[in-house]
Amino acid sequence: MALRLFLGNQYPLDRIMPASNWRELLFLELTDLKRYDLFQGHFSCGLLDLLPADVTPITFLREPVARTISHLKHLRRDPSFSPMAYEVAAGRGLDELVRDERIIKLCCDVQASLLCNYIPGETILAGLRADERAGHIPDPDAFAAPADLATQPLPRRNFDPEGSTDPNALSPETLAIIRERNAIDIALYEAVKQRVSMRPPVTQGDIGWNLLAYGIYQPISEPVEFAMDGPIPGSNWYAWEDSAGGGHRWTGPLTETTLELPLAPGLDFEISMQVRIEKLGDLTVRAGDAELGVRVDASDGHMHRIAFWVPAERVERDGLTTLRFETREVFQASATDLRPLSFLVRALSVSRVEPAGTAAPLPAVPVPAPTGDAPRRRAGRR
Repeated sequence: MALRLFLGNQYPLDRIMPASNWRELLFLELTDLKRYDLFQGHFSCGLLDLLPADVTPITFLREPVARTISHLKHLRRDPSFSPMAYEVAAGRGLDELVRDERIIKLCCDVQASLLCNYIPGETILAGLRADERAGHIPDPDAFAAPADLATQPLPRRNFDPEGSTDPNALSPETLAIIRERNAIDIALYEAVKQRVSMRPPVTQGDIGWNLLAYGIYQPISEPVEFAMDGPIPGSNWYAWEDSAGGGHRWTGPLTETTLELPLAPGLDFEISMQVRIEKLGDLTVRAGDAELGVRVDASDGHMHRIAFWVPAERVERDGLTTLRFETREVFQASATDLRPLSFLVRALSVSRVEPAGTAAPLPAVPVPAPTGDAPRRRAGRR
């Protein structure tokens, strides 16, 4: 879920296929799928038959034992996830659930099954249209970041109201059952992990350089306003929500939110925001190890219009400049909204771009000596 939301933030909403499972796909015209750039959700590999030929699939594997525990907890907690399984699993402990064949068979070797149990997409849709039983499609909501995103800060957005479960805290017998019932997934995961470990490491500098080199990002050299319902280049951002005030995004579930901006070198940038936070003094903004002074232009209760300067010496040349917003804590808005929330953003823009030296100088900070190799610039694809 964390990675799905992260990727979803990189595309306009009208470029993301709205269907996230097979039944929702029934309500879309298959000829319209070429309109979309991002496809994600609870599907098996047969979906590829229905997508445009130039779509590149990205596969993520999660450690199988942890994935199975998460799956079991989800089945017993959320009736919308699988109503039939919830009737059987609700209120029961993990030790009991792994010994119930009706439940554990839904959670075994799920990742290998989704990759290998090929059923053409048209066949699945035809079965659903005829209201025939198409079988259980397990939850593929998994996943460690791929190599090209491994250095991006991907928060744990799939918040577990029960709290995390350490597999080692389970009884040895329960843990052994989970491992035995996931032998294929475990073998697949370990083989892929070994193969990926032999790849050269990818740094944050590599990622930013490639985004600029391939023209995916253009350097920002003039004022620009970010649409809150469009892509937000950073992490710890929840999806856009419509509201009477024109829409907004909450940040969370972590206390640190980032913006990753392709700022052009040799310039000072003023960033303006409209934020909602209970105590504005709890919000700090940093570029690297330097704290940026926040100016308050207007306040109305907990809503504030703020701005700060990013001086040229804090701009990352040939890469992305990371701005970190830190709050003291997160909170829960209501008993029905379980998301940990940090602060709300209603407007975001690069409001001024000036020659270097316009911004007030920052206090001097010690610069650590470089360690290891310099960021590797990746060669273009051939």
